Amino acid sequence: MQILIPLDGSTVAESALVHGRALLQAFGGACVLLRVVATDPVQPGAVTSLLDWQLRRRQAECYLSEACSRFDATGHEVVTVVEEGRVVEEILRYVSNHGIDLVVLTDSGGGASGPGCLGGTAGKIIAGLDASVLLVPQRDPQAMAEASTYRTVLAPVDGSPGSGWAARVAAGIAMASGASLMLVRVVQAPELPRPSGYSRETRRLAERLTQTARVAAGHWLRLLRSQLPPQLPVETQVIVAPSVGRVIRELSEVRRADLMVVSAHGFDHEMDCRYGSVTERLLMHATRPILILQHDTAAAAGETGLTEDSGRWRMPSMA
Repeated sequence: MQILIPLDGSTVAESALVHGRALLQAFGGACVLLRVVATDPVQPGAVTSLLDWQLRRRQAECYLSEACSRFDATGHEVVTVVEEGRVVEEILRYVSNHGIDLVVLTDSGGGASGPGCLGGTAGKIIAGLDASVLLVPQRDPQAMAEASTYRTVLAPVDGSPGSGWAARVAAGIAMASGASLMLVRVVQAPELPRPSGYSRETRRLAERLTQTARVAAGHWLRLLRSQLPPQLPVETQVIVAPSVGRVIRELSEVRRADLMVVSAHGFDHEMDCRYGSVTERLLMHATRPILILQHDTAAAAGETGLTEDSGRWRMPSMA
């Protein structure tokens, strides 16, 4: 697996390093630390200095070398690259030209905007990515530095083949980190806005549909659990709620998930969208680190289609 970690020199951006190391431990492969020396527009009356540009490039090289020395990659290959140009364009170009599987970045760098608010640069990068992405929201720098390993990995699933594959990737990360895995399936309850406008039979029908969906979700989770390593600590939970994304966000906070792993698309897959509706909401309002696994083609498998050939995936499953 090829991992890319863009760095801008800020402490916030460097918090992505610990996540890159954890994923190298889980999947192996190589990691690239990238710094883009931005080309500033020439101001009226200013003289572009070749010496100044060379100095900025040299500073970027020294910075990456120092970051690499602190990045314990447990024997895996780590290289540093300095590019010049517009930051977003150069990062996306590098991902496309070098077959990058995963980009690890923070939601904001030097110009921090706060947790749960996707920064402009990060948002533009994610919007243009075809690869998988791990977004690290801005948090207390000391807490980030102490988070040397994962303890709890949360994998929300919706019963689709894509979410089953993402859960197996989450299991691989949890195994490599010595963490526990939590599988959660949120069943969306039928919405009846005005109870007085519906007959008792209609409400009972809605309740029966919800109960049927809950039972089916529990069965699917048990099937998925049977496909994971038996020695891995796994907790499964089915929740009935009107809002899937909100419940998942709240659960990630309550359980203090160190990482949330989701598929870019579940049953809400649309060919012209990079992310499904639930995944997009989780991404835009992330307060915990979230790994979004991107795939090239959607699976046409049925409810139990949890095999590796459910799609042409960007990253290997850990089944």
